[in-house]
Amino acid sequence: MDPRHPVSTVTRGQRGMSLIELMVGLMILTIVTSIALPALSSLTRRQNLRSAADDLVHAAEMARGNSRSQRRAYGLIVGAGGGAEDPLRVQVWRAKGTACSSILQGQKVHGFDHGINNPLGNPFVKIVAKAPSEVGAPGIFICFKPDGRVLRSDTGTPFSAPPGLGMTAGDVFFEMRRVDANEAEFGDRIQVQITYSGNAKVTFGYPLGQLQGGSS
Repeated sequence: MDPRHPVSTVTRGQRGMSLIELMVGLMILTIVTSIALPALSSLTRRQNLRSAADDLVHAAEMARGNSRSQRRAYGLIVGAGGGAEDPLRVQVWRAKGTACSSILQGQKVHGFDHGINNPLGNPFVKIVAKAPSEVGAPGIFICFKPDGRVLRSDTGTPFSAPPGLGMTAGDVFFEMRRVDANEAEFGDRIQVQITYSGNAKVTFGYPLGQLQGGSS
């Protein structure tokens, strides 16, 4: 073998990528990314909303379980009250006794915040509808009794059932949606149902917007 003309050891399959091939690859990657990003963003928003709904379910389950085990009333305050469109802020209170009227004389034991610029950086979630109508009134929140019932905090009686909407008397519903920093709603809606017997779950499809005077 002539040392002045070494034989190349690069085979046909080991040839490097040309500039044109690299540019084509980058173009394909850009197109795929532009298609995938909106879907990924939508998935993230849905996951954030579901996580907020699960937080509310967990708070309700905590209030119900502690009420039964400790034999005293527990309160679940959702939003600030006084209307449908509250940021999702939740507090769980332990009453001084078994009466719903003693809840705010007791102690706050749990809470979370999905309002704008909240300390933990949780996604901004707004309550866009509530049912029945009295849930949105100032000073009225959910009272869990030791026997498992869900009652109005002000009267100690069950919540009413909205007429014609297929809801059971005593059940309470909250509908939530993600919002941006300007409080513009976007994405899907999700609902949490707290039944008269104290069970809480994520649900869909109840026309709560009709109850609040809007469109569902």
